[in-house]
Order: sequence, then C-alpha cells, then structure tokens
Amino acid sequence: MMKTRFTQWFFPRDHEKEHFRALDGLRGLAILLVVLSHTSNAGLFFHPLLDFHGTGKIGVFLFFLLSAYLLDRQIAQRFRAEKAGSHYWKNYFLRRFLRIYPLFLLALISWWMLNETGYFKVISSLQEIADHLLLLRGENVFWSVPVEFKYYFLSPILMWFFHRFLRWKLQKIIMVISLLVAVSVALDVLLGLSEISTLKYLSVFLCGTLLSIYELVQQDKLRNNRSSALLEALGVLFALMIVLSFPTVSEAFSLPFPPPDAPGFYLFYAILWALVLLAAKHGKGLLRFLLQLRIMRFLGVISFSLYLFHMPVISIIQRSAIPNPVKVYTIWIISLAIASFTYLTVER
Repeated sequence: MMKTRFTQWFFPRDHEKEHFRALDGLRGLAILLVVLSHTSNAGLFFHPLLDFHGTGKIGVFLFFLLSAYLLDRQIAQRFRAEKAGSHYWKNYFLRRFLRIYPLFLLALISWWMLNETGYFKVISSLQEIADHLLLLRGENVFWSVPVEFKYYFLSPILMWFFHRFLRWKLQKIIMVISLLVAVSVALDVLLGLSEISTLKYLSVFLCGTLLSIYELVQQDKLRNNRSSALLEALGVLFALMIVLSFPTVSEAFSLPFPPPDAPGFYLFYAILWALVLLAAKHGKGLLRFLLQLRIMRFLGVISFSLYLFHMPVISIIQRSAIPNPVKVYTIWIISLAIASFTYLTVER
C-alpha cells in the first residue's frame, strides 16, 4: 500500500512510453554531486575519503545538459510532426514558468526570512528577491536559475531555425552548433562572461541540443544490440573520466585537470555527460541498472526542490551543537524531508 502510494506521488509518469527512468536517476546523480560538494565544502563527510569538494558545478552541468536534451527533443518532435502551433507555444512557456517560478519564489522568501533571523545571510532584502525573479542576480545556488531559464527562450529559436532552414540535416546542424559552441567558449575565455550568463554555458546546453537531434535522426542505429554494448562501454569509460576529474581525485593522482569551473572547460564535461546520457538511455548494463534504482530516481524527481533548499540546512546544522559525525546525516534527512514536502505541495 505504502509502496503504491510512494510510486503515485513520486513516479506518476512511469507508465508513459516517452518517460525514461534512467534519466530520472541521472538527474539524481547530478543533485548528489551538488549536495555532497556543499557538505564537503562545509567540512562534513560520510567518510574522510568521500570528499566531493569542487564537484558541484560538474553536477549542475549535467542538469543543464539534461534540460536542453529533454526540452529540445520534445520541441524537435513537434516541429517534425508539424504540430508546433500557437497553442503549443503558449503551453510551453506557461509550463516553463510554473516549473520554475513558484518554487523559486518560495525559496527566495525562505532564504530572506532566514537572513532576517540571522541564521543564513544570503538574500538580505526584498529588492534582492525582485532582482533574482527578474533574472538580474544569482547569489549562491541561485546562479543556475537565470542561466537555465534564459535558455528556455533561446531553445525554440534554435529549433525553429533547424526546422525552417536546415530541414534537420544532421551535418549542417553539427556545423552550426559547432560554430555556436566555439563562439561561446571563445567569448568566455576572452571576456570572462558573467556567472549568470547563458552564453557562458551555452556549449553545455548545445551538447544536449545536438544529442536530442542526433537521437531523433539516427534512432534506428541506436537500437541495435551492437550499439547498446558500445554505448554501455563508452558510458562507463566516460563516467570514470568524470570521476578522475574530481578535484580530490585529480589532486591525489596528480592528474592535469583544470578546475571544473575553468573558462572553456565546461565543454569537456558536456561531451562526457552527453555520452553517459546516451549510455544510460540506450545501454543495457550496469550504468542503466544503477541509474534506475529507486533511490537515484527519487533524488532526481525532487532534485530541484533539494537544490534550492539544502544550503540553508547545511549552514544551520553546521553551526549547531549536533556532534560532527552526525551532522551530515542530519543534513540529508532534513533536506530530503523539506524537498519531498515542497515537491508534493508546490512543484508537482
């Protein structure tokens, strides 16, 4: 009974053909990297060897890639079926707004109230709340919201261009996306773009875009057993490369990886995560199995709520009288409870 209710609450789309469970788990992996990074930055670990400092942005890059992939796949399908009418676009923008803003506003108000009580000083005024809602600021974890939300407006323009002028010719699309990626990386390296600039991270989104189009155009090639085995092997290999790039790991083995947020290095993660995504979806081995575990999928489902609310919990628990070995467990229990509640009452 309880298992059935849990499934209804958190996995209501499992019966849908276009819902891919492993991608829930991939989103769960992304939020796991973010939260573990922040607890590690606070000096709180499940074990001293499990130091994930510096992996937060690696997880956010995966969020960006997944968002672009899922969004652009849906838009491309609509264009290719000639069903991208005015009703679709009204629904598209309404859904994007409702997906982000109610929970975003609740988080901003919550952070401001904590600031007023002296517990967590990040959002210090109503003007700062307004600036965040207008996508003019991005303090702390909120930096990723304006980056992603602005891409929601760019995405339809790109898809329309590919449909109207390139007619989904893969080689031409690859050329255009490669040019846009090169411009994005060059501008960031030369100018040091703002942290809340979508252009700064455009290469990550565009890898998700290209992946969605490649999959639609070449779907028959991805369905045979040989491709599945190859994708699985590549997915495991590239997942290992991502782990080796973690600051703690690369420092321990003296590997020449720059910091994850080094200008232009986002493309490295975008390409690796794209291949991990393909393996998760089309492979049939260990990677897909792990990502389809209910705990990983659960984390993925509540990931946005968990992303917005875990930092105040870390700050409050870190300064509490709770014994240090217990703090990290307390943070996770409280954060998961808050995220589950806000997901069910606001986000869902």
